[in-house]
Amino acid sequence: MDSNGKNVEFRIQNSKARRKTREQGSKGTGNREQGIVKKRFVLSDCSLFPVTCSLVFVPLLLALLFSPSARAQFTSGSTGSFGNFSNPGFINAAGRTCNYDLLLIDLAQGKVFARPFHDVGTPQGCTTALQDVTSFFSTPPTGPILDGVIDVGNFTLQKPAPSSDGATFTFITQFVPNAKNTPVIIRATGNVDIGANTTLSVAGQPGADANGLLRGQGGPGGPGGFRGGDGGNGGTNPSAGAPGFGPGGGPGGTGGVNPTVGAKFLTTGAAIDPDGAGSLTAIPAGNDLLTTLRGGTGGGGGPGLSGAGGNGGGGGGGAILIAATGTITVNGPITAQGGANGFVGSSGIGTGGTGGVIRLVAGNTITGVGPLNATLGCNLCSANSDPGIVRLEALTISYTGTLSGNVQAASTPGGVIIPTATPPAFIRFASITDSDPARSANTVAITAASQVFGQTGGLNPTSVTMPNQGGILPASVKVIIEAGPNTGPPSGFPANKSVTLVVTPFDPAGGPAATYNATTSCPSQPTTSPCTAQFTSVVLPPGVSSLNAFAVLSLSGGGALARMFPPIYEGEPIESVRVQTNETGTEYVLIAKSGKEFPYQPVK
Repeated sequence: MDSNGKNVEFRIQNSKARRKTREQGSKGTGNREQGIVKKRFVLSDCSLFPVTCSLVFVPLLLALLFSPSARAQFTSGSTGSFGNFSNPGFINAAGRTCNYDLLLIDLAQGKVFARPFHDVGTPQGCTTALQDVTSFFSTPPTGPILDGVIDVGNFTLQKPAPSSDGATFTFITQFVPNAKNTPVIIRATGNVDIGANTTLSVAGQPGADANGLLRGQGGPGGPGGFRGGDGGNGGTNPSAGAPGFGPGGGPGGTGGVNPTVGAKFLTTGAAIDPDGAGSLTAIPAGNDLLTTLRGGTGGGGGPGLSGAGGNGGGGGGGAILIAATGTITVNGPITAQGGANGFVGSSGIGTGGTGGVIRLVAGNTITGVGPLNATLGCNLCSANSDPGIVRLEALTISYTGTLSGNVQAASTPGGVIIPTATPPAFIRFASITDSDPARSANTVAITAASQVFGQTGGLNPTSVTMPNQGGILPASVKVIIEAGPNTGPPSGFPANKSVTLVVTPFDPAGGPAATYNATTSCPSQPTTSPCTAQFTSVVLPPGVSSLNAFAVLSLSGGGALARMFPPIYEGEPIESVRVQTNETGTEYVLIAKSGKEFPYQPVK
């Protein structure tokens, strides 16, 4: 893992076996609905905000008017670096003028691609490959969009011109996740216009169907979302379905029984006993204001059976924030729906992914009639997962479309927070070595360039090959992590700080999660070397495993490190911060004196 705590996969080369590790978000079993006091008001009473509704398919009509002085207070934060974005009615493909039915905004490459659909004069002439149409940006990106932020003047998306032969087609715009699998953030200095019959999607993908006795893979999450768990393999000794990725990932089916609990939206995977009565309450991960963006969690995989494999769980819906200094007009659908579970046969069925996040923030008006969908995914699923959140923030909200998911609205546009380029504190994986001194050459350094990002959304992580002289699998390995910044007390990462490593087999047949502890050692100042912690005798079961590392830092001592985090957050006094690795970077979780936890992202 790199300085931002990214995922690592490595393979022990052997003719018979290999091992992989990759980070996986913590799994939660709690219910987000428990222990949370939600404000519910009659939607027609526009004087009461914020509004939070747990209803699905809620028609929302809001008409709010405020003074001109209030209107001038919000700006999206866009630099306008990519100029204006607009898509014309036709494209040129192989010398022909063609319609197109798909746009792919590729954050990984900083490119835009269109899929030709019909030739204006000769329909069969446009069956060509994807066409590079990055020029739809008046100032095109020059490289990957690693932070997921698309800064424009105006953003206009319209359905291409109709086919000359009268053929009907749907038009959809999707995003290819970047290496960090960040949420999508579109910021405009002017206006954003999503035209009619134009779908903008960050939806999770469905889990794959089982193929005979072979398991179906979990579906990738949308940008910022988490992938679903694989189904279990069938046969004489069928295996359990894997849990979905992400905090609150759905449990997999075991013992031939389909999971009875779906994935939970934005839970930390931890629980507290607030009243001391033994009733555990799930801690919500993320605040209701959605200033910390995170997509939905993956559904659990179906169990393997004696005669069939289990189907894959659905990927969690992604997260998208659209912020405009002017007006946001939505006349076409925006979807962050969770991916459905795979389904073949009547057994071995998992769950779909949770819905994701759609947040619209306008300095002037949000208007239009296009549906906003953050519902869960389900294909005859064994249990329902949670819906996601749709949140609208503007001085005037005249939007009259249909909303699906947990609906929120606010009469004042809130802040648009972008992650910092350099984290204030970090934990990263540095090296993995065979514990046997005779095979100490079997080591691999985990460099920043080789670390895997976006495990939440991808199925094909980059590999780091570990030498395996003699072809003998190690009984255990030594794992070294680095932590920082090492600037000395009281501002730097503390020495002798306990760090925890959790190894979780991806396949439940590999056994339960194992925990290892080590303490940090920090070189004396002045130095640029980070602190390190060394875990010895770490056992990696065959197959894919998840490696997580975290440390809890007290904020009571003051110093520069403590000042990087707020002493009070959402009305709660903050006592400490947990610095942990996750699928998209180093993650910070504020821990209040009450026991509540709040994910936190420093402002850029």
